[in-house]
Amino acid sequence: MRLDRIDRVVLTVADPSRSRDALTRLGITMPPAGSSFAVGDASSAAREGNVVAVELVQGNDPSHVVAFRMDDLEPARGMFGADYEETDGTLRPRNTTAAGCGVLLLERPPACEATPHELPLKRVDHLALIPPDYEAGTRYWTDVLGVPVHAELESPTFWIRQMKVGDVMVELLRPKPGGPMADAAPGLIPVVACEVDDLAACIEDARSRGFEVPDLATGPLPGTVRATVDATQLGGLSLQLLQYV
Repeated sequence: MRLDRIDRVVLTVADPSRSRDALTRLGITMPPAGSSFAVGDASSAAREGNVVAVELVQGNDPSHVVAFRMDDLEPARGMFGADYEETDGTLRPRNTTAAGCGVLLLERPPACEATPHELPLKRVDHLALIPPDYEAGTRYWTDVLGVPVHAELESPTFWIRQMKVGDVMVELLRPKPGGPMADAAPGLIPVVACEVDDLAACIEDARSRGFEVPDLATGPLPGTVRATVDATQLGGLSLQLLQYV
């Protein structure tokens, strides 16, 4: 089994309606019902299927989930044996603690539709999580989910292991002792990092809409600059804007 398409990421926030209102004000197109939005470009065959939905659900305890698309669930059934639940083309492994997040496998779901946003998000670049055990978490992603290690990086506060799922990176983080997240609980971090073409223009646009956004700064990923609209302004979700330079 090898997973190579993320369909959606489901993040719990205390008040999805507040997040929805804030994201709309930021220039994110929200659907008429529900607190979710899609990022990506499905306009060409080369990028077909590279649209990721971000779904916000209400909850006080983090129960974040990454959902993957599959053409056929049979390899997953063989991998998980009897240790899963399956309903209407959705397979949920029962124990994904080592992965650092919940996992859903979806058999040929309806494709997410690319939605233009006034804030010009290009695609979801990466998601980040802290597994309970860095090495065991890596083995779960490589050996169970079939996601290869793409690169290993280091920032001032983390060791980072990038796992490549299509054109989206899932970053496994190992906090450094003494760093600001040294005592952070394991799990998927409610941050969505999106690539943009012109970060300075996006920062100016967000500020004009009343958001506090720091000046762009060099990112931990090589050749990037970034700025983040923090969770206090978006109802529990952080949106990182990232540009490759």
